[in-house]
Formats: sequence, C-alpha cells, structure tokens
Amino acid sequence: MTVLGIDPSLARTGFALVAWGPGGDPVLLQADACETDAESGRPVRLMELQCTVEAYNRHGVTFAAYENGAFFGRASAGGMLAVAEARGVCLAACATIGLECRAVTPAAAKKAVTGKGTATKAEVRAAIQRIFDLAKPLKADESDAAAVALAALGFAVPAIPKAKQPRKARAKGGRK
Repeated sequence: MTVLGIDPSLARTGFALVAWGPGGDPVLLQADACETDAESGRPVRLMELQCTVEAYNRHGVTFAAYENGAFFGRASAGGMLAVAEARGVCLAACATIGLECRAVTPAAAKKAVTGKGTATKAEVRAAIQRIFDLAKPLKADESDAAAVALAALGFAVPAIPKAKQPRKARAKGGRK
C-alpha cells in the first residue's frame, strides 16, 4: 500500500510517497515539493499543482491523504483563500486520476510521528528524519506531507509514559 501525502499550499505544496516496507516498517519512497512562482498568476500556479498531483499516478499510489487544517493565527483572508484553492485543486486532481482522498488534521499528523498533537515544525522534521533514518531532515512541507501519509497509514510512534511526579510531603497535622 502506497500513500501520497499532501501538505497543500499555493506557494509550496509538499508531497511524500510512503509505503509499508517488507519488514513492516514505513518506507519513504519520495519526498518533494511543488513551488509555484507568484508572478505566474493564480490560475497557472493552480494548474502546476494539478499537473504535479496527476504525475504521481505513475507511482502506483493506493490513496492520497491531505492535511485538512483549520486556519489559525494571523493568516490573512487572501492567504486562507489561496490555501483553500490549492487544497481544492489537489483534491480535484486526485479525483481525476481515481485516487480516494483521506483528510488528516495537523494534530493527528503530528501525534502520529511525535506522540503529541502540539509538536512544532522542528519536532516533526526531526521525527520524520528519525523514522525514515534520513541523513538530513526534509524541508518542512515535505516532512508535513510525510507525517500526513504516515497518519493515514495508521502509523503511531510508541507512547512515552509521563514521568511520575513525586508526591508532595504533607505537613504534620495537615489534611489527609
């Protein structure tokens, strides 16, 4: 089973092909990004994304998984619209080539690879580097796409138990 992970954005969309290896460990087959030139105009940039997604059809992809995040922070309305358009074009391109698409939240992707849904971009990059035993970390968009693919495959790092906190000593005559 091979999954195409997608981290959609108009400026730089991350892609990662991830599969289960023969030993049951995940294997990163390819990680890349489609960077579009802002001077090209939005229709051309969206077409570039469409062509990139459709090109992955040659890789025996079983299904696609995309990051379906809500917009937080100081993102402008225009920026949010651009990401939504990029996501829509990626989904339409997947439909064109017959790929089922599964949504993965950013928190689920982060939790799958780091064990916590609030991990930073740096923590996700380090986790992806460790999981796939890479010599150097992937770029952030590629790491995010790989995390999305892993989450869609059901991968989860083993939970690290929280250290037990020592009990506070009680004062004499205090409440029990």
